[in-house]
Amino acid sequence: MEGTIEDRIMSAYPDASVKVVLSGRNAQIKISSVALSALGRVQQQKKIYACIDDLISEGVIHAVSIKIAK
Repeated sequence: MEGTIEDRIMSAYPDASVKVVLSGRNAQIKISSVALSALGRVQQQKKIYACIDDLISEGVIHAVSIKIAK
């Protein structure tokens, strides 16, 4: 599942370096992306949630922690 999430984010943001760690239904996502770091925090989160919204809706992921660096 980590690979699926990483692939989705990297497909949307090709410049991104992504690391996902799942613990049960909790996901920790660490991203390094110049494109995303140029956005405000709320916009960054909206963009990432858009990549995984179906997994959240289906209950595959319950909680998400997102950290974005340049």
